[in-house]
Amino acid sequence: MEEKEELGGFRNLKSRNFSIGEVGVNLNGDLDDRELVQRARIIQKKGIRVIWVGEFEGFRDPFEVAEILASETKLVIGFGILSPSRRECKFIRESYCELIEKYGDRFILGLGAGNLKDRDLAYKLLVKCVKELEDLYPLVGCSSPKVVRFSSLNSAGILYNSVDPTIIEWLKKFELRKIFSAAYGPALILPSQYDEDLLLAASIILQGSSKFIISKFNLSKIYNDLRKLDLPKLIELRRRGDSIKCYNESYPIFKYKKQLLEKFTISGEIRDVINKILELLKFCDHVVLSDPFFRDINSISILDEIVVNARSCKNYKSL
Repeated sequence: MEEKEELGGFRNLKSRNFSIGEVGVNLNGDLDDRELVQRARIIQKKGIRVIWVGEFEGFRDPFEVAEILASETKLVIGFGILSPSRRECKFIRESYCELIEKYGDRFILGLGAGNLKDRDLAYKLLVKCVKELEDLYPLVGCSSPKVVRFSSLNSAGILYNSVDPTIIEWLKKFELRKIFSAAYGPALILPSQYDEDLLLAASIILQGSSKFIISKFNLSKIYNDLRKLDLPKLIELRRRGDSIKCYNESYPIFKYKKQLLEKFTISGEIRDVINKILELLKFCDHVVLSDPFFRDINSISILDEIVVNARSCKNYKSL
């Protein structure tokens, strides 16, 4: 197979003036300021170099969350992701540049199509915004061959919206240049009180998967059963502290529990989680442990062990 050219300069995240390491953690804006900062400081002490701030309905504005974290920690802060279908590119530029002015060049811009029902329009808005913000060296959230091809030529890196090694290995075949890539998905050390949140997060990833992935990996049955779910209602139940098992319509989530956990999460006992991260690092430069990982103190407490194992994997690959 022909060797792919590697993009240099700031067109590749690997060339930025900071290192984010092999593992990052997603931290969302539904915690109060004190708890947000407390979690971030623990994560920093465990050897993590980057926090990824998500954008989701009902969460605080990710720029507000990023400012709180930047003022209270020394972490690199990535946006994973911001959607041009929810906010204008002009606003993204102004807010992002303001953060850099205040706290220095330690931010990573991540853009994605978002959850717009009209996927063709969402793609057009994404392409337009990536090109408009090219000088800010954005990463792009990807879950389809079309977006991977575009992103590999027009961005500083790819955030794969998947933590399944087989899916990522397949998607990487559509990269037209060597470029930074990260696997981004729900994670948790089990057992945990947040196991239902993990299943909901996995269901959200499945619902947002491209038709190519659904077809290629024989996910049509589980996709069609879960697409009928009222996920916002189930998420609200969890925010109130209620179990979704009390809601009869959540049955498909538990019916497909095994497949959801295996295909769409990094979860299990600590050795299971480490092994999955090491497998993903064979294809990607970085792995993001996403919601609900940051919510669980037990999960956060073993981050140092995860970091050590991930770095040893990198050192082994470089030999």
